[in-house]
Amino acid sequence: AAGAGAARPRGPPRQDPMSSTSTTCSSWRDPSGHASKRGIRGFHPIQESGGGLAEAQRERRLGHYDAALELYRSALQREPRHRDALLGYADCQQDLGNIDEALTAMKQLLSVKSDDLEANLRVAELLLEQNKESEVEPYLRYGRLGRRSASAALQQRLLCAEAQLALNKEEYSKALSTASEAVRVDPSTGRALLLLATARHRVADYSAALRAVAAALEPAGDEGISSRRFQAACHALAAQAHERLREYPEAIARAERALQLQPKLLAARLAKALAKQQSGHILEAEEELMSILQSNPQHGQARLQLAYCKMVSSNLPRAAAILEGLLASKAPLPRSQLGCAKAYLALALAQQRRERAVNLAKEAVL
Repeated sequence: AAGAGAARPRGPPRQDPMSSTSTTCSSWRDPSGHASKRGIRGFHPIQESGGGLAEAQRERRLGHYDAALELYRSALQREPRHRDALLGYADCQQDLGNIDEALTAMKQLLSVKSDDLEANLRVAELLLEQNKESEVEPYLRYGRLGRRSASAALQQRLLCAEAQLALNKEEYSKALSTASEAVRVDPSTGRALLLLATARHRVADYSAALRAVAAALEPAGDEGISSRRFQAACHALAAQAHERLREYPEAIARAERALQLQPKLLAARLAKALAKQQSGHILEAEEELMSILQSNPQHGQARLQLAYCKMVSSNLPRAAAILEGLLASKAPLPRSQLGCAKAYLALALAQQRRERAVNLAKEAVL
């Protein structure tokens, strides 16, 4: 059905009030008005100032992201190239869903030290979060070059990035193998377990996916208990797996749990809509999908699922119109969803336009 992997959702970027004239890291200046000439190493006044980075880190751990951002901004105004301040600033922006701002901070760091392994890996991870697979390779290359001398934690993150890239490219066998290797490095790491669960879901091993999700949410995995966003992603994936297993009440319950943690998480909303539709609540499913499309009118999977709902309710002309519009829009769809859209359209047109339907059916299986 239309439950293939959804693009990872993000809210609209929040305006960064670091200054009244610019929101980018490149605008940071020292108090004299000149760009700082101090590099990453050497004297750092941030480390000696009251509060400083330790206070910013504490605020972030408490979930006070705006307060932490202000402290990191203050630090970067004094020392624009401070490595830990740039990393912490990027972390906060990512926590808030401001991926572009986080990328700007990491590229600021790379402008000082282009072979910084951590910064290159962070950029790769952020680009993958935006589904920008074509831009990832140069940054992962640095990670591969430095892998032998890297810590086990960095090696695992590199494997996770490789697994996520394979998932985004729909190379599921490679993703499963790489995610399994990442878990072997440290079986208690939540992100690696979630990637393994995702890969297992994509190869239709839904029960195994649920076991991996359960392991990711165990208290031993730091990410599983400290990050609401991480927990929401786990519950959303569990909802998708339960839906595939036709366990619709469980799917709806896990989707609702994800939405309690992250109310705008599109993956959870889509899973909930699909479970509603599959359990016979077509109107409720359509309402959820229409709500998604009001704020994300070009969302490919939501449009695909809405067309499927229309087909189930025998409104074939409306389903065909939605699918025709989706295919004509050239919206970036995963290969599996593109084939699904063509197959659905072939079914919707079968009664009225037999020749076009046959051609679409042939395209769908290519």
